[in-house]
Amino acid sequence: MKIDLHSHTTFSDGQLTPAELVMRAQNMQVDVLAITDHDTTAGLDAAHEGVAAHYPALRLING
Repeated sequence: MKIDLHSHTTFSDGQLTPAELVMRAQNMQVDVLAITDHDTTAGLDAAHEGVAAHYPALRLING
């Protein structure tokens, strides 16, 4: 099982949008992903939508 409990999107200091981050996690065969943007939860809805639509086996945790 692969788990990433610390990731950031473009809503913080990351280089990937929430959708891109979810896609990358899926491509890297991550089973559990936490998005832990600094001082915002603004990207979580888009990330959850991407998971629900395309990668239902990926477990996304709000960080």
